[in-house]
Amino acid sequence: MSTPAGMHTVTPLLSWRLELTHPDPNIRGSRQSAYEIIATDYSSGNGRWKTGKVASNTSHAVYTGDSLSSRDIVAWSVRVWDEHDVPSAFSPVTTFELGLLNTDNNDWQAKWITNPKFQSGVTSLPLFAKNFTVSCPVTRARLYIAGLGLHHATLNGQDTTNEVLAPGNTKWDTVVEYSTHNITLLLASGPNVLGVALGKGVYDAETPTNGRYAKFTQPPVPLILLSQLEYTCADGTLVVIGTDPSWQTTVSGPQLDSSWWGGEVYDARKEIPNWDSPSGDRSTWAQASVTSPPGPSVALVGCSAPPLQIIQTLTAVSVKGFPNNIYVYDLGLNFAGWPQLTMTGPAATVVTLRPGELLDASSGMVTQSSTGSPIFDTYTLATRNTSQTWHPRFMYHGFRYLQVEGLATPPPLANVKGLIIRTANDAVGTFQNTDMPLLTRIYTNIDRAIQSNMLSILTDCPHREKLGWMEQNHLVFPSVMYTYDIEAYARNIISKIANAQTSDGLVPDIAPEYVVFTGGFRDDPNWGSAIIHMTYQHYIAYGKTDILNQFYPTMVEYLAYLTTKASNYLLNYGLGDWATLDSSTPAGVTATFGYYRAASVLAKIATVLGNDGDAAKFAGLAQNISSSFHATYSQGNTYASGSQAADAIALDIGAVPSQNVSAVLAHLIASIRAKDNHVTVGEVTLPSLIRVLSLYGRDDVVFDIVAQTTAPSYGYQVLSGATSLTESWWGADQPTWSQNHFMFGVATEWFASSLVGIQQGPLSTGWDRVVIRPTLPTGNLTQADGSYRSLHGWVAASWTRSPSSFQLVVTIPVGSWADVYVWTAPGRKVTEGGAPLAIGNGIMGIDYTNTN
Repeated sequence: MSTPAGMHTVTPLLSWRLELTHPDPNIRGSRQSAYEIIATDYSSGNGRWKTGKVASNTSHAVYTGDSLSSRDIVAWSVRVWDEHDVPSAFSPVTTFELGLLNTDNNDWQAKWITNPKFQSGVTSLPLFAKNFTVSCPVTRARLYIAGLGLHHATLNGQDTTNEVLAPGNTKWDTVVEYSTHNITLLLASGPNVLGVALGKGVYDAETPTNGRYAKFTQPPVPLILLSQLEYTCADGTLVVIGTDPSWQTTVSGPQLDSSWWGGEVYDARKEIPNWDSPSGDRSTWAQASVTSPPGPSVALVGCSAPPLQIIQTLTAVSVKGFPNNIYVYDLGLNFAGWPQLTMTGPAATVVTLRPGELLDASSGMVTQSSTGSPIFDTYTLATRNTSQTWHPRFMYHGFRYLQVEGLATPPPLANVKGLIIRTANDAVGTFQNTDMPLLTRIYTNIDRAIQSNMLSILTDCPHREKLGWMEQNHLVFPSVMYTYDIEAYARNIISKIANAQTSDGLVPDIAPEYVVFTGGFRDDPNWGSAIIHMTYQHYIAYGKTDILNQFYPTMVEYLAYLTTKASNYLLNYGLGDWATLDSSTPAGVTATFGYYRAASVLAKIATVLGNDGDAAKFAGLAQNISSSFHATYSQGNTYASGSQAADAIALDIGAVPSQNVSAVLAHLIASIRAKDNHVTVGEVTLPSLIRVLSLYGRDDVVFDIVAQTTAPSYGYQVLSGATSLTESWWGADQPTWSQNHFMFGVATEWFASSLVGIQQGPLSTGWDRVVIRPTLPTGNLTQADGSYRSLHGWVAASWTRSPSSFQLVVTIPVGSWADVYVWTAPGRKVTEGGAPLAIGNGIMGIDYTNTN
């Protein structure tokens, strides 16, 4: 996050990236040898921290300056010295801002309030408003707000932020995330009105109206609001306007209902003119009631990840009319977000919007077979033949097609929009292959599925579930990391996973655990172990050990929980290899796989933290699991049922004796070839299968799998018209499966790390050491290029080849070392710029191997 506001820490981590400014763009070997940070109070300019020159090549530092307090804004800048001890100029000044850190020292003067008259299906969703007068010159103004389930705030009729669908999903009774909005420019001298509308979200998952779909339902809970507006006068006076009984509220507004899954009901005839402006008439509104917080010891937590925002706006590309005033629009892409419709018609006309991922094969109209049904929004027009624009506010849909019902004429294409919503994580990856555009389209489809499920938690699908199923968080973590900067976002998710842990050590399959499922849907080692794997993956990607320390007790407790379920070092329960095409793989194979990986990775974490005793214990446990796996499941040159999954897992966990590796690998490959280069594994095993094939030099097999165009395959999905990765390999041919799932998204990791060849060094963290090692899987492929913005900057590789040459263009960021592998024919030497490659200008060594 570049300029975070509302941070909930007094020791923020500051980081920077270096860019080469040398006049010769081909200069190499540049590195940071030292840095200096200067931090000042943003308002006064007084110094808060000056590190002096610190000898270090590290591009981050924890703030250790003057003590920080709530509301502090710190401006900071950094300069570095290069390898010749020459200093740079200071970077442009940036800022970080703290939120309200404490609930027990008058930081929060606001009280939770509610409208007790709200009743779903009887009244509207509640509106709240507060009149106040500003009588001094204002230097700074902030709004701190948390509305449950969701809030939308306006000041004098203007949105206070571009953040949407806030607050993020948490375990409401223990943690609530509040938002911090800079409203300095919105505040007026004289009368002002702060308005807040509340929605239900998943917090109030009561039965929706009109039979709408819901994943689950729970007893109704009051919608509640905590809001604190503060402004600072020029003389330094701080004025606080918090929620209390002086706020006004009504349940006679236009937003009649909003179901997190099923849709919204909006009646524009009930709009209250200027309800959130000084000129509005609120004389009939009631006074708000003070109510209890969502939990007796709930923690209010500020900014720790980027917000949800509208990232892109689509315009409908086609429309088809049907009898009875039904029109079906195609937005062109399957995405998560809001439909927005600009419409005209007679007053009291009810317009129904039905979103869907697919069209019914026989009728041509929207089918909701993949999303849950019925899901629909209704909008009642207020004024005859006056243009009105509307979109949902307190929920979102996953869809490509929009069926509009109730208007006499179809709105023009330009009036039908799709507002794509996701967490505003920076995009940090690219991939392109011009030889086979299919590969680029597969990459793009995976990216769209990641985007569509990258909300305040990583969800499995953006429609029928919207839950934080956790297996994909770690199984597909590298693909997400290669595509987006998730350093802050993933840390936020890990904290939610840890907060879901139960008293007996179980980490449930979903986090937050809004609904308690049973059996493997609550307890599966490959789901719960996300707390271990995702934390370690975060450390490897971003190089910060504090996250390992923070969650180490949680991880240890979870491994201990798994151990209580084991017999002879084996587990035998859970969901198995979810979405597998070969049901012969025993559940014990995948469960024990999850157990082994939890133990082996936790051993690595203990080693990093210097807990040598734990490291030895967990490594010994992992070895015992592996040995027991082999003893139980070995069947000669294969394992268990002989499935692809069993072989891949055995190889991946090192259960196969070294003398048998070649035979088991051959059995796995023979199975894939016998299936005409199709896999039969599910989502748990797919990363292992690709990993072991690459490890043993068989990227040619991976390529044949990825490039396959007959079902089941990535390519079949693309050629069948999918615009995002689907839950089933058959895409739309299985219309009851989600058409927007990223659980099979491991191909993006392979594109980046193997086909393009961008990898992190085996002993590196935070991308200090880079490896560029492209694979050449087939003679028909002559080009690939991609890039990844690491902590140090952009890493890029682009290769082309012809029958007589191989060319590789590489970019390595300042501060990183790289091992670059270049393919060459026997007896041929590598050249650079036409001259033989030589030591010097940043090249530290050259070695020709017998594998070319």
